[in-house]
Amino acid sequence: MQIPYSIQKLQKKHFEKKGFFETLQALSHAPILDKDTCEQLLQSITQQWTSIFVAIDTQTEDVIGTISVMLEQKFLRQGAIAAHIEDVSVHPNYQKQWIWSLLLEYARTFALQNKAYKIILDCDTKLVWRYTKNWFSEVGVCMRFSPQV
Repeated sequence: MQIPYSIQKLQKKHFEKKGFFETLQALSHAPILDKDTCEQLLQSITQQWTSIFVAIDTQTEDVIGTISVMLEQKFLRQGAIAAHIEDVSVHPNYQKQWIWSLLLEYARTFALQNKAYKIILDCDTKLVWRYTKNWFSEVGVCMRFSPQV
């Protein structure tokens, strides 16, 4: 059975619906935040050239997936824009529905509409197959430093 869905830019109303934090928790530690904190974070994030998109189950209006796209203007290439895809996550109840692929296509289209000359994402090695099936290729190595906070 195919779930009717829509993809929308994250808005305040999505914090009141079911699924947003459960979806993020499928990716990493994401405690539920109060409404005011969510709204402040959303405002701060969107002021940084970052767009967050959510997949919505149109029958229940629950959030079932999320993806973030950060646009970075560079001095390289005469001010060209690079896009970074982050936080691709699908609610555990919907993970076998290929929602991640639909979110990825949406994010890719968004980046290309914003004239990105490249789209970058980091992923776990066991997920490389997903992205190589969707226009991406392995290039370089991802490095990380995580200070104790």
